[in-house]
Amino acid sequence: SLCQDILVDIDKKHNSTNWLYQVFQFALSKSFPEAADLSVKDISDNCRKAFLFYLEILRVILKFQKSSGDPTFHGKYPLNFLTSEEKSKLENPAEYKRFLKALNDEYIYEMMKLSQEVLKFNTLDHICGVNWITLFIGRQLYNLGLPVDLGRISGAAAGHDIGKYGCKDIEAERTPYLHYYYTDMWFKKHNISYIGHIAVNHSVWDLELENLPLESLILIYSDFRVKNTNNGPKAEMRIFSLKDSFQVILDKLDNVDEKKRKRYYRVYEKLKDFEDYMINLGVNVDVENKEISSSKKDRKPHYPLMQGQEVIQNIKFLSIEHNINLMHELRDVSSLNSLLELARSEKDWNNLREYLQIFNEYSTYLTQKQKMITLRYLYEQLTHPEDEIRRRSAKLIGLLITSFDEDYRKEIPQNVTLKPPAITSVNLLERYLKYFLQPDHKKIALHQSRITNSTENMISSLFSNCR
Repeated sequence: SLCQDILVDIDKKHNSTNWLYQVFQFALSKSFPEAADLSVKDISDNCRKAFLFYLEILRVILKFQKSSGDPTFHGKYPLNFLTSEEKSKLENPAEYKRFLKALNDEYIYEMMKLSQEVLKFNTLDHICGVNWITLFIGRQLYNLGLPVDLGRISGAAAGHDIGKYGCKDIEAERTPYLHYYYTDMWFKKHNISYIGHIAVNHSVWDLELENLPLESLILIYSDFRVKNTNNGPKAEMRIFSLKDSFQVILDKLDNVDEKKRKRYYRVYEKLKDFEDYMINLGVNVDVENKEISSSKKDRKPHYPLMQGQEVIQNIKFLSIEHNINLMHELRDVSSLNSLLELARSEKDWNNLREYLQIFNEYSTYLTQKQKMITLRYLYEQLTHPEDEIRRRSAKLIGLLITSFDEDYRKEIPQNVTLKPPAITSVNLLERYLKYFLQPDHKKIALHQSRITNSTENMISSLFSNCR
């Protein structure tokens, strides 16, 4: 009502009584045009100016609300981002800046707020809560010296449910399953791959993978704790403890039988181990007590004095810490290249064997680009003087070729066909068979012989790992 007279004055031909809905549809069309009722092409210039004017005014008001401390969920847990100082310390700030620019250009926050007003869904409450916990915990872990990328967790937390706004009306009932696809499409559209990968894979079922990066663990943990107290029009968003949230989600799961209950309990236990690990470090997980820990807990574990359950707990903590550090080394192409350079400079073949074991165990979590880089390195090792290194390298090549194709594990909408990949495992097999059977003529005869003789190990591994 504050802007209605001005909107009418800007667009005299469009004397609408439903401005709010139309502004929402206009904002939605910027990010998800296929989900919007309003086509941007059909909007007059004056109408577009009116909508943009309203969105700019709303942006100013919402910015004030974030700092006003009002009792709403948005006021209590405002959707804030990294500070200028935190941005300056990011390892790769370019992707985070692209994310913030996309949010700003497409009026994403304003669109979410209008959606809540018009459609009465409280998705934005959930996003605000998840973002708050994620940054609250992420900053503490960062201060404790853990290798957490604050840019990735900030972007992933704010954008993890953006795909819910991309679901069409006929897909409303499948929104909990389809929103991962639309979230993925939004991040890919803006070339935000690393943040997008974490944002898309935030389901508790993603915990069934053996190892996940720290950023994914933080987001899944945070998402797990922010839930509606009940369903329907009286739904109210709350931040629960991990234990209480487990029961809330269990009550809402579709078609729960004993098998699904046990499966769900296993992933809950992983989250519980992660929470215990953070508490052991001195992290405050109680968001109501908003005191952020800023220094490492001064506690050196005395392993020889431990007994029973304490021993088991600390073995878990060491395992979690090991996986966090190793996944950090494999976080992107640049970090993988650094790890491979260390492996290339290794003179002791026993240490080199440990590197190969890492690639064997963690190959599942490499991107296709990382797998291709690793394949080139492994092919180099086929000329190594030690037979054990050549054998392991050949077998790893077979494993990587077999696992190269990425299964899209999220549900896709009807009538949607995923684009075929630029390169497949079959293409790689053809390429590497040629490399094995017809080594480069520039290589000496001994090296050519070693490469050709490794073919059997590669093929054997290929077939033994086929699904």
